[in-house]
Amino acid sequence: MTNEQIEAELRTATTDERRMTKKIVGLIAESMGRRIWSERGYPTPHQWLVQEFKYSDSAAARQLDAARLLAILPEIAEKIEAGALTLSALSSAQSAIHREEKRTKVDLKDDFKRELVGKLEGLSSSGVGRLLAVELPEVFRKPPESLKPVGKDDWTMIVTFDAEQMAALRRSRELLSHSRPGATWAEVIVHLALAHAKTADPVQRNQRREDRAANATRCPSAAVATSRAVPRSVRDQVLTEAGGACEFLDPRTGARCAGRACVEVDHVLAKALGGTDEVGNLRCLCAQHNRLKAVHDLGPRWASSWNHERPGRR
Repeated sequence: MTNEQIEAELRTATTDERRMTKKIVGLIAESMGRRIWSERGYPTPHQWLVQEFKYSDSAAARQLDAARLLAILPEIAEKIEAGALTLSALSSAQSAIHREEKRTKVDLKDDFKRELVGKLEGLSSSGVGRLLAVELPEVFRKPPESLKPVGKDDWTMIVTFDAEQMAALRRSRELLSHSRPGATWAEVIVHLALAHAKTADPVQRNQRREDRAANATRCPSAAVATSRAVPRSVRDQVLTEAGGACEFLDPRTGARCAGRACVEVDHVLAKALGGTDEVGNLRCLCAQHNRLKAVHDLGPRWASSWNHERPGRR
């Protein structure tokens, strides 16, 4: 199969999947209205879905939340099939609505729910969360900061970040993605704390001075630093001009990847083929597209060897 054929089949399959999701949510909504779960001897519809239809707890919760909204707003069925509304978005909305009604002990009007759900169309998971926090602020009121032990050596911290702080943390995780791909937020924060202590802690600074002096005494002719294939100043220039993002372009559509994790400086003409380290021969690629280019230019076997010997470098 060609890439285009795979994409065509995948597009058809996802369309079928959304159509089936619409049907399943509709059937669950109808079953809740008839209380079929109760007739089958289950105390809740959630248990009925988990036990009878083998849903996971989280999947059953999403289906039920969507079904509850569908019972009130039947027009969202077509939005589900079109892909404009996801089960995750509907579940988040229904959960927030339920918490607000529980807090105020007053049912929200259907028109408000209809307007709220309409605003969720096409949003990402983080976009859904931000919009719901704006529309139902009391439900998402910032919790007080806390730090509690949860075991002999573990702690749980609850802290709220504003948009600027969160953007800084996300950028830090992107920059850390080479050495720690998939780092948790706890790992990112600890890494930043250790890096700050390395420069700000006078004890650590003094220890480094002593270590340098001791090394100079033992090995006076040792090289102070190792050189990079591409000078750091050149690498920084290339990364800056690319905005720190992958510059790969889909040759079919012209769409740019623009990923910001595991971004590497790549040689347009590979060094193995005579390429130079001049700025004009350099660009930014994420690790996946750097790997794809190596396979294309040098072949799978050589690229595999290069990837094993020099992870994260080109």
